[in-house]
Amino acid sequence: LAHYHTSHLALSSPPSPSPSPSPSPMHGAPKGGSAIKKYGVQVEKAKVLYVYRNGDYRSCGIRFALNKRMYPTMDKLLRKLSTEVGLPTGPVKKLCRLDGRVVLNIEDFKDGEDLVACAAEKYDRESGEEAVRRWKPHLTMKL
Repeated sequence: LAHYHTSHLALSSPPSPSPSPSPSPMHGAPKGGSAIKKYGVQVEKAKVLYVYRNGDYRSCGIRFALNKRMYPTMDKLLRKLSTEVGLPTGPVKKLCRLDGRVVLNIEDFKDGEDLVACAAEKYDRESGEEAVRRWKPHLTMKL
């Protein structure tokens, strides 16, 4: 059996607190009410979208995080949603708000927005509203 010596484990006293230096201009206190970002590159927060299938009021929808770095164009977003939503009528060609307006630009999305994914068919407003009424509480529930 090995014999251990504890003499080398002498406890040292904690370092005495040194006076904090005054903040430098780079990392200083906020001036004029705006804080200076200190750590790395700041990333824009992703928008959460709730996407439902057109014409399917039983569609429970998906919760989709829209990050502009991953989906810089509507084309890339629509391609990704085609695989995620799985429309029986074909790939997603447009995203409609519940009032029927088509979203044309990636910048036009709002955080927490309800959308209906459509292929070439006309938007079915009634089923979109019914799906949201039926499933939205389940999608937003915290687990």
